[in-house]
Amino acid sequence: MLNGSLSHPDLDDPNKIILGQDCVGDGEGVRDRLGHGTHVAGIAAAESNNGIGVSGVAWNSKILVIQVFDEYGSGSYSAFYNGVVYAVDYQRNNPGKKVVINFSGGGSASQLALDAVIYANTYGVPIVASAGNNYGGAVKYPAAYSSSYSNVIAVSATDATDTFAPYSNQGSQVCVSAPGGYGGASDADDIYSTTPNYTFNFGEWYGITQNYGYMAGTSMAAPHVTGIAGLLLSVNANLTPAQIRNIIQQSAEDKGTSGFDNYYGYGRVNAYKVVKYTLEHYGGKITQNLTISSGETWTFSQGVTVTIQSNASIIVYGTLNANGTSASHITFDRSGASGSWGGIVFNSLTVPQR
Repeated sequence: MLNGSLSHPDLDDPNKIILGQDCVGDGEGVRDRLGHGTHVAGIAAAESNNGIGVSGVAWNSKILVIQVFDEYGSGSYSAFYNGVVYAVDYQRNNPGKKVVINFSGGGSASQLALDAVIYANTYGVPIVASAGNNYGGAVKYPAAYSSSYSNVIAVSATDATDTFAPYSNQGSQVCVSAPGGYGGASDADDIYSTTPNYTFNFGEWYGITQNYGYMAGTSMAAPHVTGIAGLLLSVNANLTPAQIRNIIQQSAEDKGTSGFDNYYGYGRVNAYKVVKYTLEHYGGKITQNLTISSGETWTFSQGVTVTIQSNASIIVYGTLNANGTSASHITFDRSGASGSWGGIVFNSLTVPQR
């Protein structure tokens, strides 16, 4: 991507890609000469259903591209601060839009970094940040601010065997873990995503191919979580950053020591369980058919409202529990004035005895 020209086959939709601010100020505008940012963007939200490449976790979300690193991967907290302010102000100036900030980088503690976190927290914007790749070292900042600010989600990495990646940093600030690849030589044990379709430094240095290639690191783990946060907000846009973090943590797959630990945090993220937990406990909207499989149970909490849009249904092969009360209803509502509405379709129905 260069100065408004979108040419990558998985990142070429002008309605999807929003070129934001160049906070590095190298005179080139927003351009990824390193290759890192393009890879991260593809993991979070590469286009889908286009017959090529990869699909991002939140493939139907828009990508606001803000450059805070130069062609060598160097950045400053001044650039980070300005980038965060730009992203937060984009949400503030566009009512109805929701922003999730991904920061696949980190360093030492900084007042500017803290100020950026506080600014995002003030206006209800979550920041997903990588823990760092120092082989068990302390969690980098701004991820480490997760212990003080609930809008920060600190992410460690799991490898190709779904275990804690040895290169990943660890500590009490880790919230969750996510796939980051095995590390070492870039190969199929790592994360496959979009890369620039022009010459870039990671390609020159490490032989990573143009258009698509493999990379590893907590930098790759973080955008998995960012994409999941985007999915979550597409279901329920009214959630606060603290609720978003809690949902992602509560729905994670427990790994390592039972319960929270300094390696996996609350566990390795699970996108499906995030959507399930959100609808069950906070309600939201269903825009396409949702199937409750045989042997699976969904239990909706009292007081939630689930809006089923036209031409969408909840199709139940397993169990749907909705035990509301007269004082605290569970509401399944229709949205849309036209089209057919299947509502809730039970393939078998058991009415409990009262």
